[in-house]
Amino acid sequence: MADVPLNADGASADDARLEALLDRWYAAAEEGAPPDPRWFDGLPAEVVRRFAAVVGRADEVAAAALAPDAAEAGDEAPPPAAAIGGFRLIASRGGGGFARVFLAEDEALGRRVALKILRPEFAADPVARRRFRVEGEILASLEHDGVVPVLATGEDGPWCYLALKWIDGGTLADRAGRVGPQEAARIGAVVARALHAAHERGIVHRDVKPSNVLMDGDAPRLADFGLAHLVLGRRMTASRAAPGTPAYLAPETLEGRPPDPRVDVWGAGVTLYELVSGAPPFGVEGAPEAIAARIAGDDPRPLRLPRVHRDFEAIVARCLEKDPARRFPTAAALADDLERFAAGRPILSRRSGAFDRLARKVRRRPRTFAAAALTLLAAGLGVGRVAFVAARERALVDADLDRVERLVDEGRTDAARRLHDSVAARSGAPRTADVGARVAALAATDQLLDLLDLDALRDPRALRAAVDGLEATPAAARPEPLASAALVAARARLDEPGSAARTLAEQASRFGAAHPAEAALFRDLAARMEGRPVAERLRALEAARPVTAAHARFRRAQARASEDAGDYAVAEALLEGLVDDGRRAPSILCALARIALLRGDLDRAARLLELVPATPRSILRDSVAVDLLRERGDPGYGAALAEARAAWPGDAALDALAAHELRRVGRGREAITLLREARRRVGGAVDARWFDLAILEIRADDAEARGGVGAEPLLAEARALAAGDGSRTLRADAWVVTARLEGLLGRPDAAYAATAEALAADRRAPRAIEARVAAVHERLAPVLPAALADKGPDALPADLRADAADARAALENWLLRAPGRARADLVYAGGTLAAAEPSAAGLRAALARLEATPDADPAYVRALADLLRLREGA
Repeated sequence: MADVPLNADGASADDARLEALLDRWYAAAEEGAPPDPRWFDGLPAEVVRRFAAVVGRADEVAAAALAPDAAEAGDEAPPPAAAIGGFRLIASRGGGGFARVFLAEDEALGRRVALKILRPEFAADPVARRRFRVEGEILASLEHDGVVPVLATGEDGPWCYLALKWIDGGTLADRAGRVGPQEAARIGAVVARALHAAHERGIVHRDVKPSNVLMDGDAPRLADFGLAHLVLGRRMTASRAAPGTPAYLAPETLEGRPPDPRVDVWGAGVTLYELVSGAPPFGVEGAPEAIAARIAGDDPRPLRLPRVHRDFEAIVARCLEKDPARRFPTAAALADDLERFAAGRPILSRRSGAFDRLARKVRRRPRTFAAAALTLLAAGLGVGRVAFVAARERALVDADLDRVERLVDEGRTDAARRLHDSVAARSGAPRTADVGARVAALAATDQLLDLLDLDALRDPRALRAAVDGLEATPAAARPEPLASAALVAARARLDEPGSAARTLAEQASRFGAAHPAEAALFRDLAARMEGRPVAERLRALEAARPVTAAHARFRRAQARASEDAGDYAVAEALLEGLVDDGRRAPSILCALARIALLRGDLDRAARLLELVPATPRSILRDSVAVDLLRERGDPGYGAALAEARAAWPGDAALDALAAHELRRVGRGREAITLLREARRRVGGAVDARWFDLAILEIRADDAEARGGVGAEPLLAEARALAAGDGSRTLRADAWVVTARLEGLLGRPDAAYAATAEALAADRRAPRAIEARVAAVHERLAPVLPAALADKGPDALPADLRADAADARAALENWLLRAPGRARADLVYAGGTLAAAEPSAAGLRAALARLEATPDADPAYVRALADLLRLREGA
């Protein structure tokens, strides 16, 4: 780490070291590469400790920096404050290296809660704060009876907190060894259903163990989703969190493979085993390396239950298969078998016998057993050796091709392609070519759907090439009905853009109940092309989810709808769950990079893009790459945009970016010409109204240059767009333009009212939030100091206080979803608005955030500090 420059300020140097270490860590994890121990050479112990807490790999890297005794003493230390965020702290209830948990009382409602507080030493780490906020977002998004519910989340000065339901029934770890198989099955089924709800949203818990299941009376509640969202990087629970934590890790986790939902099936199996036996299946004795070796190479210790409970043993044994493919395919399937056992009905899992145990040993040590088998064969059969080897190879090829076909049926394109390529290199049998045709047809269908999913404005040449590619595959090999519907929709988009949405809806209606996932995703795509409200789309997808959630394309539709709704954490979690054999498809990486841009996390977007192959050239990658350069203010943006437009000359979205650049340099007329041409190509789609709005803004530039002359007719056009049937965000942006025009016409009250309409149209639209915050700040700032010096916030007009609270709430929600968008001017304005609230907590938090914001104007900091002094004096 010697390449990290030292700054004059020691804390800044450590921040830089931590940032560089995290970059290396996540980049390696995304590529499936193991961590390099040399990364930690020469690092200060404080940097290692901070890294371990943020990433969650404490038992691998923290030995040199963490002092468990001190940490445990810290967890028993008295509360750090009398009250945080309206919650009175009563007593410490433990915690880990990242956060502490307190019994607290909600002062407003008089109820007890579990208050989880980010440790203050991590409060200045943006990555740590983001991880903490994401945990709250994940828990809030699940809303399942088997998950500990979130009651509130927020910040109070330096404190970040989550308020959870107070559950005082202890954990399953307290009952280990004292639960019978029937009761264990009942508890396990609830936990498995909760895990399945998380998996459906792309969330892998990765730390399922008895101490992370709380008992609310007789009802189990799954807890500790602290790292569930961060699929990049593996979870190795801090060694001080619970004795023997390595005993709960799945074999693939120990091998460094990225997690998928079957990691949680393993954790559920370990939990069931420990409930009835009192100890994990591979013991807790010895160093972590010894435990890991037993998990990787040994069979679980026998449960030795009475014969009447052999079905329970079969369920646990299936959970604890070393090969994830041999476990329950989903947590729901595990729950089904547990519920059958608890109800006394036959289970679906087969009991293992001597042959199964031998087969497991063969799979674990294939070379040893293969060598022994071949030696015996040569000794006993001699000349039959060659024939045996050939027969065995044919059997292996057939088995692999069977697996390829299963992968195709599941829609797992990349995994099917990789395995088929391996088989084709070994065998040229006719069946290999037939299965290869199915893989090629699935890949072509995927490519076409990716382009249809991108949006309704892209270069038709890419769509035409994708149509030709799918039509070149044998009809019998195509995944139906997905391929036929995609072809019909694409042809409609190419021949008559305005009819594409209607054609998609017709296709969806033809699928009916026979193909619910395909019907749901094409119905959603049609709704998006029509500009239907995103809330309506989310309701429709949620209604379809129970029978379609396993469909990868359906989950991508859910992710896109969540992205359109501004629920970036949910969208990101859904996409990150679409990992295939530890890898992500290029289209998934591009979608994740696009969401990272929306959240303002430019470094993550760049890392994700680096993982996308540059060849063959993709419009998905080019679009995100150009946006990234624009967001960064990169000098190469103009050249990259020109190159992308040359590669995709019919792409209306790239033309819109070019028009924006022309407008920026004062070439408004050329920009309008370009936008009108792009609008013509788009056709009758509702999305074309975005071009109308962009043209209107350029004409407003001209009116402003002429002192407001000509603004009146433009105002009528803006109001028409704001009142139209476009998307909520389009209408919100139209109200923002309306406010600007009202201001040009010298009508400040009308402009102020228009910003309120913008926020009412779409409370998640960034432009609407910024415009409303700026407008309220402009009215509040001149009168605030005098009011605070007089009687405090009560001296302000009630309507202005209400406007300030409403605008700040919208701003805080946006910054929670897109923390990278926290510009200094926005944070300052939000702090001013917070000064008008009954409590000073919001102002203190805004000042702390402003001080941590890069390039914050010192004048902003002084102004908020002055307001805080006045506020506290009042």
